[in-house]
Amino acid sequence: MKINPDSETFLINTLTKLIKKSNNSVPNELSARFDNLANYMFTRHLMADEKSLKLYDRVLTRLFSLDFMGKKRGHRLFRVHSETEWAAIQQQEFTAPIDKFDDFNNGNFAEHIFTDTFKLEGYTYDDICCVQSGDIVLDCGAYIGDTALYFCEKMQRNGKVFCFEPSPEIFEKLQRNIKVLSLADNAIPINRGLSNNEGKLTFSHNEHMMGASRILSDGEIEVDVTTIDRFVEEMNLNCVNFIKMDIEGAECDALRGGMNTIKHHRPKMAISIYHKISDFWEIPKIILSFDPNYKFYLKHNSVGHKETVLFCVPVNKTDMVKPAPINVKRIAEIGKLYKATHAKLLKNASDTNKQNTSGGTEKRRPILRSGASRLKQFVIRKIRKTRGDTNA
Repeated sequence: MKINPDSETFLINTLTKLIKKSNNSVPNELSARFDNLANYMFTRHLMADEKSLKLYDRVLTRLFSLDFMGKKRGHRLFRVHSETEWAAIQQQEFTAPIDKFDDFNNGNFAEHIFTDTFKLEGYTYDDICCVQSGDIVLDCGAYIGDTALYFCEKMQRNGKVFCFEPSPEIFEKLQRNIKVLSLADNAIPINRGLSNNEGKLTFSHNEHMMGASRILSDGEIEVDVTTIDRFVEEMNLNCVNFIKMDIEGAECDALRGGMNTIKHHRPKMAISIYHKISDFWEIPKIILSFDPNYKFYLKHNSVGHKETVLFCVPVNKTDMVKPAPINVKRIAEIGKLYKATHAKLLKNASDTNKQNTSGGTEKRRPILRSGASRLKQFVIRKIRKTRGDTNA
């Protein structure tokens, strides 16, 4: 089914709404997000169903809100999931034996991990992108084995899950959990990271959230890394059916290291795209450069702006629908106008702070309470003009 993303209208409406809700000032300098509106719209136009498109819009609005009102207020005003939806999720009972897991953490972080994996089924998109009986799965970023258990159950203990976890400490937990949960016949722990080359890289521990430990150039320990292609060759795997990847910002390099596997085996994939701003468009671009016949779907597994997963499904060439074209020039024009407006709001906030510090009582000018509507109409007129609309 072909959907009409209409990215220009989406941007105008969303950014105008954010400006109106900004309380006439903004908390910080504009991030790199607004230099990449066309890139964000590129991925938006790839969404293969209406559900993914609507979710993408909510996720993007939440991200943009960070620039116009900060994390706390943006979370309250622009939730990806409503409070009612999230409360219903939290009330669900866990069907997995999570009390058996040997975990570094307890409390909120453990609850978040298990909610993501088991209640939300964070690495399954309906019956379109999921693990099935007999599958060979690469679980990249296996952590303590929560996803290993989930995938083993989905495949009815018929198949293999190769569980990559580079952290030595977390790997010990993973091994113990595989044993305790009786997964050894199906889940194989691999104490290596994944990148675009074989060798060694430094790894940094996050003492407060071990699941957020990652490969960094100035990390404190050295870990072995391999590539997906090399591992598939070493293990002589005749197929790879599913790749799950949540490796804290190393996804692009790991995908590049799996080029041949993706080209030849065409696996379904569930890839985290929230660790870096550029992941939103770089990850689908990398996949499409290997195989242009993939469709994309989206899922978001938290109440905040993290845990966004891109589902990638190979299809026949005849089933592909060409995405609607993006008018990069008009989107850049929209971005330029809103960047200028953001600068005014930031100056207004700075002037207000100076007045408060000096004890001044002069009121700040309401730059955009009514001005947001004027700005929106101005952008619409410019767009109509470039389209050749005689009613402009």
